Amino acid sequence: MGIILIIYLILHSPAIVMFIIGLNRLKTSPKSGKILMIIASIYFIIGTGVCGLILF
Repeated sequence: MGIILIIYLILHSPAIVMFIIGLNRLKTSPKSGKILMIIASIYFIIGTGVCGLILF
């Protein structure tokens, strides 16, 4: 079970990092911050579906 969690975190880390960068950018340039957060959310949703099908 631990290896599956590690793989899951590795595959979703780009989405998490993009979302955090989007939150930080939201203060300086709201438009690019919103775009980054939307892209990260879509990446996470699609990745959850694909990763969920592969791992389970």
